[in-house]
Amino acid sequence: MSRPAFQLRGRGNTRLVQQEDFTVCIRNNVREYGGGDICLKEHLTNADDAKATRFVVCLDKAQYSSQGLLGCGMKAVQGPALIIGNNAEFSQADWNNYTRKVGDSSKVNDPDTAGKFGKGALTAYSLSDVIQLVSGNQLLVLDPHGTHLPDTLLSWGCDLVNRNNQHFVDLSVEAPGQLEPFIAISKSNDALPQWDGKSCFAGTLFRLAMRTEAAAAASQISNDVISTSKFMQILEEFMTAAPDLLLFLRHVREISVYVKEAGQQNAVLKHQSIAKLVSTGASQEQRLAVNIMHADGHLTSKQWLKIVNPARNGDGIAALLKDEHCKGNQLPSLAGKVYSTMALPLDNTGLPVHINGAFFVSSDRRNLWEGEGDGGKVILQIHVDHLMRRCSCFRLPVSGKDAALAQLIVQKHSDCLASSCTIFVKGPACRSNTQLLSL
Repeated sequence: MSRPAFQLRGRGNTRLVQQEDFTVCIRNNVREYGGGDICLKEHLTNADDAKATRFVVCLDKAQYSSQGLLGCGMKAVQGPALIIGNNAEFSQADWNNYTRKVGDSSKVNDPDTAGKFGKGALTAYSLSDVIQLVSGNQLLVLDPHGTHLPDTLLSWGCDLVNRNNQHFVDLSVEAPGQLEPFIAISKSNDALPQWDGKSCFAGTLFRLAMRTEAAAAASQISNDVISTSKFMQILEEFMTAAPDLLLFLRHVREISVYVKEAGQQNAVLKHQSIAKLVSTGASQEQRLAVNIMHADGHLTSKQWLKIVNPARNGDGIAALLKDEHCKGNQLPSLAGKVYSTMALPLDNTGLPVHINGAFFVSSDRRNLWEGEGDGGKVILQIHVDHLMRRCSCFRLPVSGKDAALAQLIVQKHSDCLASSCTIFVKGPACRSNTQLLSL
């Protein structure tokens, strides 16, 4: 049933509308989420949701061609940039979430994904005002200010491969300079699929050109200048966190960090963390090794015992059994953290294990969410008797060498385990405001 038209004699005013420029939305999102390595962690989570197995970050210090671009304004973003890549292509749902449904992600009700709010990808704007993206057969340029693309366009994309597609553009002929940085970075290391710019790219690449002083002064998103030294600082923070970031990811098993110097064809590997499933015990037990290659070339390893509950989408705990600092059966120290796929920046739990769960978190995924009533706050009380009863890590005997190490964990930390830890856990609508997580 159609609405009746206005039956007024006067024209009125239809220009008084409530609206918000997208740059304001991005600016507020950047302030909420923060900058630094948070951008990399958000992209890592999205790569895991896309079922990628490799995640690659590269600081590309090269200056690329100022010819053969989409427009003169694109010259300003042909310099040093941070490249974020993985070996999974965007699905059509990914394209929709990324371009049409920002803040209204289709992943919100998907139990197999960590991203829920659709805003994590906007953290890229904490580092750059222009995002360039290649995935599969598609290229996309996002320019929220409308200052780099021709005709003040806010975005432009095309099909690079399918000539019968109405959106096909042969950029290898019409704007080869636009593809040059992507082709160069794909050939600079072994962790990314190689690409010639004419075929489908078997993965996804984001290119975030650093925000120069001139760009920062004019930006409506952020006035933070991002230099190559700032990029390196971000990479250092990310490399420190990388080994433990692999603990509760479902698909990504390898994180690599590179630096490609200006004038060099090959990128130099600065860090690599690779998670390998060494063995499985009971249905809930996993022995995980994370092998780490550091910037100076030396290798270290962390050995973990994970207790997971497949019925609850990977909820569980991880106990550190061995690292480079411990000798013999010496138990490494671990300040337990709360994870919701990624570690939450909260105070340590006081437990000697990391805990992962589909917790209710704030929209920036940095804090546990506190809502109102039974549908919001759900309290998880963890006591030592509960852990002893529910977690086979603490239910002796445990097979093999893990028995002695698990016993040490219990003996050494019985006092702190006995003290309860209160956190919030995501679950269905609860009749009671208290619920125990079954690990």
